[in-house]
Amino acid sequence: MDENPGPDLVVEYQVNVDLWKHDDDLRQQRNHTFLTMNTVLLVALGSLITLGDTLGDKALMAILISIFGLPVCYIWNRVQARNGEYIRFRRYQLRSIEARLPGFSTFGNQHLAMDLHKQIGFEGIAEKFEISKSGAGSSTRLEGFLPGVIAGFWLLILLGGLMIILSGWSGFYSVIIAGRTAWILYG
Repeated sequence: MDENPGPDLVVEYQVNVDLWKHDDDLRQQRNHTFLTMNTVLLVALGSLITLGDTLGDKALMAILISIFGLPVCYIWNRVQARNGEYIRFRRYQLRSIEARLPGFSTFGNQHLAMDLHKQIGFEGIAEKFEISKSGAGSSTRLEGFLPGVIAGFWLLILLGGLMIILSGWSGFYSVIIAGRTAWILYG
C-alpha cells in the first residue's frame, strides 16, 4: 500500500461515493416511477371495465391494458438489472480505492459483513456486527422480483381475458345477465 496515496485518490473516492449515492437514488426513483405506471394501468383497468356493457367488452379492455402492463414490467426489470450493475461496479471501485487509502474501510467492511457474512469488529467498541439470517439476502435481488410479480398479475389478467373471449363465456354471461334482469323486472 502506498504510504502517501495523495489527494487525487481521496478525490476519486469522494466522486465514486457521490456516484454510488446517485445510482441508488436513481434506483429508488425508477422503482417509484414504474410502480406509479402500474398503478395508473390498474386504475385504467378498473375504470374501463366499468364502461363495458358485456363480459366480452370487459375482457377486451382487460386484454388491452395488460398488453401495456407486460412490457412496462419487462422494461422495469431490465432497467433495474442494469442499475444494479452500476451500483455493484461502484462498490468494487470503492473497495479498490479503500485498499490503497489507509484508514478507509467502510465499503470493504460492508462487503465482508453483508456479502460474505463475516463478523466485523469496530475500533472503540466491544460489540461485533454479524448479519442476521433474515437480512442476509440481497435487497437488489429481492427488488428485482417485483417487476416479475406484477408481470405475473398482468399475465393472469391477459389470460383471463383471452379465456373469456375464446371460450364464449362473454355471450353466455350476457344471456344470464339479460335473463336475470328480465326476471327481476317482470318477475
